[in-house]
Order: sequence, then structure tokens, then C-alpha cells
Amino acid sequence: MTRKSRRSRSIRRKPKIQKCEVYKTGPITVNPFLNFVRDVRKNAKGLSVCEIVSKAGRLWRRMNDEQKKPYYHLAKKARELKSRGHKSSHRDRKRRESDRSLSDSCREMPVTRCASQKTIRPKTAASTRSLNRTRSRPGL
Repeated sequence: MTRKSRRSRSIRRKPKIQKCEVYKTGPITVNPFLNFVRDVRKNAKGLSVCEIVSKAGRLWRRMNDEQKKPYYHLAKKARELKSRGHKSSHRDRKRRESDRSLSDSCREMPVTRCASQKTIRPKTAASTRSLNRTRSRPGL
């Protein structure tokens, strides 16, 4: 008599939900074709993902520039919002992180950049001693 493993007994399969009914339309992107696919998904219920994308590709190729214009306009808006919002907040966050990383006592010490690491470290007496030792050895 063979026994089933604990894992196989504990795993119970959930009933499959038809994914085509649960599709989300997605955010507005910087790619005009993906914005078009968003609209196609709204109207294409009951189709698989592959069918939706292939249908969208065929429709997109048949469209003229005038019909594609609203999707390019959405992409342009998304690009402007992305560039406007991201750069300033990213710059501010980096500035705050660098201020937090160095304490007041460390700011007064001379600073060197390590070759193996991208971080900035303050000079210590131990590091200058080892540097002087290697310089004083002949042949190195």
C-alpha cells in the first residue's frame, strides 16, 4: 500500500476562474500601442491574452495616423508626467539620504573614495598607516 505524501494531500486546487473576465485595463503608459491595447481589452471580453494582443496588433497596423493620434497624445502626457514627477522627487530623496548617512563629526574629516566600493568613506588613521607602509617598501 502506497501512501500519498503530506504535500500532495495538503494542496487543494482552487477552481479555475476565467481570467478573461478579470482583466484590468492597466495604467496609461508612454507606449502608444499599449494604450491602444488597454482600449481593446475593455471591449474584448471572453478572449485569451494572446488573442487580444494579436487582434490589437492587426487593428493597429490597419489604423491610419489620424486614428492613432489620441494614443500618441496619451503617451506624450504620460511621458511629461513621468519626467516631471520623477526627477525632482528622486533628486530630493538622494540629497536627504546623503545628509543622513554622514554625521556631523564625519563631515569634518577628510574624505576619500574607495576604488572597490562606490560609497564615500572618511579617512582614518589606520588606512593612512597602511598606505604609508606600502609606500615605504622598496620594489612596490
